[in-house]
Amino acid sequence: MNEADTNDFYETYREQLVGYARGFVYNVHSAEDIVQEAFVRFTGKHGSRSIDSPVAFLYRIVRNLALDHCRRSQFERKVFSDTESKDSEIASSRLSPALSAMHREELLTLQIALSELPERTRVAVEMQAKVKKFRGCVFSLSFDKQNTILLKKFDDPIKEIN
Repeated sequence: MNEADTNDFYETYREQLVGYARGFVYNVHSAEDIVQEAFVRFTGKHGSRSIDSPVAFLYRIVRNLALDHCRRSQFERKVFSDTESKDSEIASSRLSPALSAMHREELLTLQIALSELPERTRVAVEMQAKVKKFRGCVFSLSFDKQNTILLKKFDDPIKEIN
């Protein structure tokens, strides 16, 4: 096929192929890009060998390129949406400087209050905090009923001491 025939062939089937590609990608601009790429590939293949049904071959190229485009778009949506959601989670989990300073002050107040308690009471309060932390781990790991019963023995270390 010479250059004039190729141009006529392109003009004759371009609109039909764009419509066909739109059935896959639902976007006119992407469909036009796919058809243009298909013609580039078609002219490259056509020059090297004889094609029995050039229209069917061109439709096949458009179909394959459209499916590749859909797969790539789906992959990109998955990758970039995961990245965006992780970024937003990280951003939302960060405290503002004012809130961070407020928490530091509360922690300092708590440390001072704990240091003023008698040794035995302070140890009991610290144990209670550790048990609550441990309890959260147990329930998040979905331990069985036997371990939950064992955990109840450590439910209130302050009562055990007094």
